[in-house]
Amino acid sequence: AHLRAGVRVAAVHAKVLESEAGGQIQARSVTGSNGGAVIGVGPVISRDNRDNNFETRSGGLYEALMGWHSNQIGSDFNFVDAELDLRQFIPVWSDHTLALQTFVRCTWGDPPFQLQASMGGKYNMRGYFEGRYRDRHLVTAQAEYRVPLFWRFGGVGFIGAGQVGPSLTTLDLANPKIAGGGGIRFNINRHDRINLRFDAAANLEGELNLYVHLGEAF
Repeated sequence: AHLRAGVRVAAVHAKVLESEAGGQIQARSVTGSNGGAVIGVGPVISRDNRDNNFETRSGGLYEALMGWHSNQIGSDFNFVDAELDLRQFIPVWSDHTLALQTFVRCTWGDPPFQLQASMGGKYNMRGYFEGRYRDRHLVTAQAEYRVPLFWRFGGVGFIGAGQVGPSLTTLDLANPKIAGGGGIRFNINRHDRINLRFDAAANLEGELNLYVHLGEAF
């Protein structure tokens, strides 16, 4: 196992190129609607004992980080953010793997909307369009079962549940958003176990999203 600790420095410049007529962003009523610089610094600590970083079959990754963003270091926004990413990979049998992840993101202060916790996309809560649900706090959990099929092909089935909210105490975890689906994997590098993935995922609201990406979701 590798235990690492360090300092993370982040610098982003955001600019809104297009907004919906009559919406909050066009009305400049949302923090970040005018764009601006986001500069932050903070600690990061992780423990990593995965057998492979690309297609993990055993071990886990446990990482926590925090960022302080302030006018004092050149940021146009004053806020604190934190993330917790916990991943566990359990060998089942004959190269079958159960992959589990819990992810939490929190923001305090006055973050721009672009850096609030965002649900959905190709990595987390597949089945939801990335950023459709966005707020100060996010909690998600996902599980994926991975099986070898034939030659360089593999298959997966996955399900995720999560929720966003203005505070951790008001998160409606009893009624989470739920999405799930399945996919095909094609191994393009047997030595490093790098896969090209094709996923189809739907949510309980009836939306279907397709994903093509290099590497696993987590």
